[in-house]
Amino acid sequence: MGFHSTHLDDLDFNPSDHVDFLRGENFRQLSQEFRVLSPSGGKIEYMLGVSYLRNSWHSLEHLYWNTPGFPPRTPIAGQLYNGPFVNDFSEDTTSKSLFANGLWRAAEALRVSVALRYTDEGKQVRYGRTNSAPFTLWNVKINPPFPITPLVFDGSFLDGNFALEHYVGTDTSVYLSYGRSNKLVGFVETNGVPSANPAVDARIESETTSSVELGIKLHAFSKRLALNLAMFDMEIANF
Repeated sequence: MGFHSTHLDDLDFNPSDHVDFLRGENFRQLSQEFRVLSPSGGKIEYMLGVSYLRNSWHSLEHLYWNTPGFPPRTPIAGQLYNGPFVNDFSEDTTSKSLFANGLWRAAEALRVSVALRYTDEGKQVRYGRTNSAPFTLWNVKINPPFPITPLVFDGSFLDGNFALEHYVGTDTSVYLSYGRSNKLVGFVETNGVPSANPAVDARIESETTSSVELGIKLHAFSKRLALNLAMFDMEIANF
């Protein structure tokens, strides 16, 4: 699958061309997944699988900053929000995963669920910026130009969750679950890059999310009414 798009953001919200962003994008993606499932309804059910994903994204964004005389009546009038530049950003991502989940009916009223997913991911990025007249503090110092710079990341992570569900009669169940997931390091082209070094300013660190949930599921009136109540706690490190 893929797409090509061109769009214009008129950020000054008026007919003038003071602040306009014109972006052209090209995106392509290939993904494939294979799964093996056990028969359903047994004491133990499972699913095993592998997945592969590769995508390429190229963004060429012209940022037309044209706010003359700002900040007014100061020695640097015309030096802020004035002076165009172009961000040229491309990223190739390859992701390979192994995953498995299982359900164990440990007793008539107790179910245990476990899921794990191991992912290896690599990112190849090229990011550069050019500017054009008028040359001001805005597009020379605050948002300085820099050559096309290669940025590379390779890493892996393990995600998983665990859940217990206990049935109280045929219409009510209580469950407790714990999950942990990760989002690996990435790079973003919307950052200012004031150091002219995208390896520092455009880098986003990995995020790790841990969550605990306690809940109850209730059916009543011959299952014409369903009621779910849940309490959860979620913590995100390096958000």
